[in-house]
Amino acid sequence: MTFPDTAAQLSAGTAAVGPLAPEGASVREGDLWADTSSSPLVLRVYVDGQWQPAITTEGASSGATSPQANLMWKADATPGDPGGQRVGLDTGFPGTASTLSIASTSKSGVVIAGFLQAIGTGDVIFVWDRFDTRNWARFKATGPAEDWGNWFLVPVASAGAQGNEPADWAEVYVAFSGAG
Repeated sequence: MTFPDTAAQLSAGTAAVGPLAPEGASVREGDLWADTSSSPLVLRVYVDGQWQPAITTEGASSGATSPQANLMWKADATPGDPGGQRVGLDTGFPGTASTLSIASTSKSGVVIAGFLQAIGTGDVIFVWDRFDTRNWARFKATGPAEDWGNWFLVPVASAGAQGNEPADWAEVYVAFSGAG
């Protein structure tokens, strides 16, 4: 799979990954763009007519609506507790997933339970491979996140994906955005 020289121009309500910002009528408030023009990549959100950094540090909002966390991917496709600092689906394919399991503490030890508790119907969860941004999946929550103590279960529907599933234990970024 090759990656274009310009950012992916995707239909309204989807996410983009690439070195150049998406433009045009299809860009909407709250859309997400994983800007690969710098290292590490920067997650940006479209707010008030412009692309702004979604966060300044892990889990800390910069006035935008998209905190993010780094977690480790759980590739065994079983529903339930993903294990400490991990995230995974109930299936091996994002297009058929109905739940996303997310640990309440990130790989770097940041407690993200507050962000997870706030997830509700229509909210967007964007997951991408930290070292290969061509691999990503976007989900819309179909209900509120359920708190299971050290992890949360989020009912989801696929809202798009590209590339391959990350390897088991691969580092991924997970971003949370308000209803889209």
